[in-house]
Amino acid sequence: KSQSRETNMTPNTTISFAFFLVVSLALASENKRTLLSDVKVHPAWSVGSDPVDPNSDFVFNIMLKQQNLDELEKTFWQVSDPNHKDYGKFWSRKQVEKLIEPKQESFKAVNEWLASHVPSSQSTVIRGPAYISVVTKASVASKMFETELRTWKHTSGAERVRAFGPSSFPSHLDEHVDLVTGLSDLFAPHKNIEVYGVNTGNTSTGGNKRQGRSQPYAPYDTYFSADPANVANLYGVSSTRVNNAKTTQGVLSFDDFYQSGALSVFYNQFSISGTKGFKNGGTITSATEHLESNLDTQYMTALSPGANPYFVASSKNSWLLESLEIALPLVDATPQVITISYSSPEVQVCLGQYSLCGGTAQTDSNSYLDRTDTEFKKLGVMGVTVMAASGDNGVSHWSSGFCPVDLNIYCPGGGCQQTGQSQCQQVLATFADGNIVYPLGFGSPSQYFFDWFSDNANCNLRLDGPSNRPNSILYSDCTCDKLKYGTYNRIGLKQYVPNDPTLYFTAEWPASSPYITGIGGTQIISGNEEIGASLLTGASISSGGGFSQYYARPSYQTAATSAWANSAATKPAAGTYDPSKRGFPDISAVAHNYPVINCPSATSTSNCQSVKVDGTSASSPVMAAFITLINDALISTGKSTVGFINPVLYDAYAKSPNVVKDVTKGNNRCHTLYCCTEGYDAAAGWDPVTGLGVPNFEQLKAYIITAKANTVYNDNLNSPYVPETRRFGSSSQLNVFALLVVSLVLVATF
Repeated sequence: KSQSRETNMTPNTTISFAFFLVVSLALASENKRTLLSDVKVHPAWSVGSDPVDPNSDFVFNIMLKQQNLDELEKTFWQVSDPNHKDYGKFWSRKQVEKLIEPKQESFKAVNEWLASHVPSSQSTVIRGPAYISVVTKASVASKMFETELRTWKHTSGAERVRAFGPSSFPSHLDEHVDLVTGLSDLFAPHKNIEVYGVNTGNTSTGGNKRQGRSQPYAPYDTYFSADPANVANLYGVSSTRVNNAKTTQGVLSFDDFYQSGALSVFYNQFSISGTKGFKNGGTITSATEHLESNLDTQYMTALSPGANPYFVASSKNSWLLESLEIALPLVDATPQVITISYSSPEVQVCLGQYSLCGGTAQTDSNSYLDRTDTEFKKLGVMGVTVMAASGDNGVSHWSSGFCPVDLNIYCPGGGCQQTGQSQCQQVLATFADGNIVYPLGFGSPSQYFFDWFSDNANCNLRLDGPSNRPNSILYSDCTCDKLKYGTYNRIGLKQYVPNDPTLYFTAEWPASSPYITGIGGTQIISGNEEIGASLLTGASISSGGGFSQYYARPSYQTAATSAWANSAATKPAAGTYDPSKRGFPDISAVAHNYPVINCPSATSTSNCQSVKVDGTSASSPVMAAFITLINDALISTGKSTVGFINPVLYDAYAKSPNVVKDVTKGNNRCHTLYCCTEGYDAAAGWDPVTGLGVPNFEQLKAYIITAKANTVYNDNLNSPYVPETRRFGSSSQLNVFALLVVSLVLVATF
C-alpha cells in the first residue's frame, strides 16, 4: 500500500500539497494573535459611539526590536561620567543607529505581514532605521489589528482616532516588534504654561486669564519681570553672545508652532541682536496654537543669540517617542541642546490598568517609556543635552487626584464662579477597570452625572472651574459624607476616603526619566529672594517635583537625595514617596512673570500682545540657553559638548557647591485647581521642589570647562546625517509579494 501511494503521487499533487502546507502554516500563524491593548474606558477621554469613516486615513508606527541595548546603556554612562576615561568621547548618529539597528529578519517579517494586508494603491509604507510607518485606510487597519477604530476626545478638546476594545496582531511578530504607536495610545501632552495678564500696546487688560468671580488664593506677584536681561543678570551670565558657527540648539513642539513675526517683535522690544533664523523640521509646518512655542523660541534664542536654532514640530497624533525617533532625525543635524516643555503624568503614559502602550507579549506595559529612554540614551551618547520641564502642578500633576484635598483652599488659581469654600471637592468614581477620583482625575463629560447632581440639589452640588478648565472642580455646601451616591451611566459614585498614600502623588514624565535633566521652577519675591514657585505665594503654578514611581534612583543622585531623605527637612506622610526612586527636578530656574509676544498670525508684526506667563516651560528653554553658552565656550576651545549633564552637575555640587544657589523656601502641594494636604517643601541641599537649586552660571561653566579639559570636539557630530528611509506603496516588489500571497490563499481555497 505504501508503494501504491508513492506511485500515485503526481508532480501536480506534490505541488498542491506543498502549497496547502505553506498556506496552512501561514494561516495558523496568522490565526494565533497577541493582544496589544484593550481600551474601552479612560478617565481623561470619552469615546464616540460609532466607528470612524472606513475610507479615512489612519497612521500607525511599528517599532522594531533593537539590538545591543546593553552596550548602548554602558556607553551612555561612560561618556557622561566625568570620572570615566571615556568622558566626552561622543559618537555620531550614524554610529549609534548602526549599533542598535534591528535584525533584518524583523524588517522582513513585518514587511511580509504588511504586504499581505496593505493595498499599495491606497497606502504608504516608510521604513526608517528601526521603525516602519504606515499610512492606510481605517478599514485596512481595523482588519489588520482585528479592532474597531473610533474617535476619542480628551477633556482638553484634543481628538484622536484609536482602537476601541481589543487590538492584536499575529503572534509570530512578537519576537520582532517592540510596540505599535498610533493604535491605542491615548496621550495628550500637557503644556507647562499658565497665562496671567495681557498687554496690548500700552494698555493692560490685567487680571487673570481664567475669567471668573473668584480671586487667586494669593495675588499675582509682579515684583520681578523675567525679561531676557533680568534673567541673565539674575544668574550671573556675563555675556549671552554665541560666537561659534558650530553651536546648535533645538526645541521640540507638539501641535504648536512658533510665530516668526512674534520673534521679530520680541527681539526689537528687548533689543536682542545677532540671532539666527530657525531651521524647521519634524512632521508639521504650522499649527493653530502658538504661545508655548513662542515662549520657547523667544527665550532660548534671546539668551544665547548667535546659535543655530532648530524647531522640531510633531502633529497632535504623536508624542515624545515618535518625535525623537521619527521626526528629530529628519533635520539636517541633531541639536546639541534640546528643550521639552511638554509632559504627561508617568502613571498615565503606560502604567496602570489602561494598556495604552501597545506592547507585545515580549514586552511589559512600560514599553513606551523604555523605548523613549533608548532615544534619550542615543542622544546622550551623541553629546546632546536634553532638558524637560518638571510640570506646573506640584506633587499632583495631571494625576488621578487621589491626594487628600485641603478644604480650606478652593480654586487656588482663581477664576471660578463660586466664591465660598466647597465642603466636598472629590468623590470616587468606580469602573470595571479600577477607581478614579471625580472630577479632579476623571475629566469625563458632566452629562454622565446629571442625575447625581439632581439627587444632591439640596447641597448646591455643581461643577465649577476657571474658564480655561471648566467643570474641573466639585463644589458642595454639604460634606462628602452627607451626599447621596449610586450608579450613573454604569459608573459608580461613592464617598472617597483617602487610605492609600502611595496613590497621593504622581511623577511628571519625561522629567522623571533618569536619562535627561528635569527643570523645576522658582519665583523672585520682594527683597530679591528666590523661592520655589507656588500658587500660595503669588505664582500661577507650583513647581513640579517628587519621586518617580517607575525609575530606580540613578547612582549620580544617591548622595544628594539620600541627604534629603535623612535630613530634618519637613516631609510628607510616610508612604507618599519612595526615596529609593529617581528624584526630580535636578535644577531650577525662574518660572514666573515672563513677558511673551503673541501675534494675530504667523508672520504678522502688528496688533501683537505682550502676554505674562508662568511655567517650567520657561525654566527649561532658559536652562537650554545657558547650556548652549557653555557648549559654545567648549567648542571654541576644541572640547566636546556638555552632553548628558546630570553626572557632572551632581559631581560639581558635591565638590564645589557654589556652582548652584540653594533655594530653601517654597512648597509644591498645590495643583492649579486644588491644594493637597500633603506635599514637599524646599530645603537646604537637593529637594523635590527645586532640585539642587538654581545655577550660578559662571561657576558652573568654569567647573564643566575644567572637567572637559581632556576631551576633544568630534567634528563629525555636526555633519548632516539623515537616516535612510525607504518608501513603499507603488513598489513592484511589494505588489508582487502581495499577489503571491493572494495566489497561495486562492490555491488553499480551491
